[in-house]
Amino acid sequence: MNLVKVGIIDDGYPAIGETHFDLDRINALTIEEDWAQENSLKDLNLKLVAHSIHWKRKIHLESFSHPEFFVPQADPTWNFIAFDWEYGMQQSAKPIDRYLLEVLNATAAKISIFTAYSGIDAIPNLLERPEFADFVNSGRLDILDKTDNKSVKSFLLNVETLFKNGETTVWADLELTIKPSKFIVDSEELWKLLSILGTQPVEDFIRHESSVLDEDAIFDLFKKSDKRYFINSGKNILSSSNSSFLTAGYGELLSISSADAVNIFGIDKVEEAIERGYTEI
Repeated sequence: MNLVKVGIIDDGYPAIGETHFDLDRINALTIEEDWAQENSLKDLNLKLVAHSIHWKRKIHLESFSHPEFFVPQADPTWNFIAFDWEYGMQQSAKPIDRYLLEVLNATAAKISIFTAYSGIDAIPNLLERPEFADFVNSGRLDILDKTDNKSVKSFLLNVETLFKNGETTVWADLELTIKPSKFIVDSEELWKLLSILGTQPVEDFIRHESSVLDEDAIFDLFKKSDKRYFINSGKNILSSSNSSFLTAGYGELLSISSADAVNIFGIDKVEEAIERGYTEI
């Protein structure tokens, strides 16, 4: 499974008394609430929610209102943390750099410190302390200006780059890399290709043509298929056969290629047409 885990630690969420937010709660807050001056935080959340939903929640997003609520739930599987440096009314029992160390030690994530302009000059000096040396040298820390729109873009680029690298897995004794595309997101959806195209054509393609299944490679697979699909003139249905039952109800059916069917109607509709005989479009 291709899963990238993103955490946000920030007290700027417009939800009094809440300490932990899942994707659905974050989405609701971006729609329903006034974020006051937290424009950068809202923008980051909006874009991460949109990316997560687009990629079928395989970009996993959770947020915490303070490091003390994140650390007890932290584990090594986190990939990226957006770490707010300044906290408002909430009182911290420790200096913020102590919390940063706790987060660094509790995860293997790359941590982006979001700070106001005043922190841009001060934080690098703090990170020169010996206790931060290993984390700095391993590239696990960067500093972003929360007042600069480019900071959100920089953070999102790191997340998307890792996710779009895909996953490497083993199937049918073959090592292959699956990169997320409009056809399938990861190995959990490989069954769709097998259901539509058959196991042997997919195996032959991986073995002899490409061990990387990205969007172009998968489309090539469909172009090689001689399987035909059928639609009526009104484009109300997609069928896996030229059925007399369907022509009686919908009129003459027009033949289209596998590549056209999956490109126009999507892999889920094509798979449904095979499983049920036809599907409404």
